Amino acid sequence: MSALDPDPTLDGPARGRGILAVLVDGRSVELLEAVRDWADRGTLEFAVAYAGKPLSDRITRFNEMGLLAKRSARGGRRGHEHRLTAAGEAALALREHLAAAAGGLDAAHGERAKLVAASVRGRWDLVVGRVVLDGAERFTDVLRVARGLARSWAMEEADLSRAGLTRRLRRLEQLGVVAVKPAPQRRAVRYTPGPRMWRVARPALAVSLWHCCHRPQSIPPVAGDLLALIEMLIDRVQLDRDLDGTTIVLHVQPPEGTRGWLDAPLCVEERRLHVLPGAPDSPTAYVEGPLRSFCEALLGGDFGKLTIDGERPKALSVLTSLTAAMRES
Repeated sequence: MSALDPDPTLDGPARGRGILAVLVDGRSVELLEAVRDWADRGTLEFAVAYAGKPLSDRITRFNEMGLLAKRSARGGRRGHEHRLTAAGEAALALREHLAAAAGGLDAAHGERAKLVAASVRGRWDLVVGRVVLDGAERFTDVLRVARGLARSWAMEEADLSRAGLTRRLRRLEQLGVVAVKPAPQRRAVRYTPGPRMWRVARPALAVSLWHCCHRPQSIPPVAGDLLALIEMLIDRVQLDRDLDGTTIVLHVQPPEGTRGWLDAPLCVEERRLHVLPGAPDSPTAYVEGPLRSFCEALLGGDFGKLTIDGERPKALSVLTSLTAAMRES
């Protein structure tokens, strides 16, 4: 199997439908790039080296996803041709985030790209990573908490099988996102956050932003779990000493019709960022905004669309440090 072929271990709705399912499929990427560079059908067939129903099916699928759009043929020709939409352009840019994460994970770039994509686009993988971040170590605890978290987020598939969890833990372990503690005296293994869990943060946030901008009706249930993304990066955030004692609450405003996500209550102690067990009564600053605004802020440093109540300079310092850590991931 090619490194860019879809992962056959993915199950159900995740396989073949999401944007990352497109971006790890070599033929799909070739088609998007060919449409970007050429538009007529004959040139496309030559560029991608296949034609007929396979090409028509892919074009139809990408039209439905909003990646391509039809337009009248130029130059007085009959019929129509295809163009890359803004969503399609953004999808190819999104592939760069995936490639950067995979390149940072391992020299075997193609295989790692496939694994990162599988973990970012698979709803359950992010849930499992979130549960391990929260401290669940035993397999049974990870399974129980993951199922409960999925129900609280009203995920469509709220039941995770033992085999499914085993498969996901193995993939996350290969990535270094999850680590396995040695099992003394034949006891069950224990799981902990891996040394490279932070590498998943940037592509995960980039996927959330793509959905916000181009397919807001299909934002994944875990997309707004800002707390988990921060916990992935927290050991890499560098802060000034004058921020010690600062407490900040980050609140993602949920899209209409959704239950919302957990707030991120944070504090700074000895130049380190920490997650508080609950929201402080009188935080130094309270930051809120829609998911898209948080994605743009953490990926690009644009904080203008976030509402900040309290000590704005301190809030901006913490956000800027988070953005710097995200940029390195």
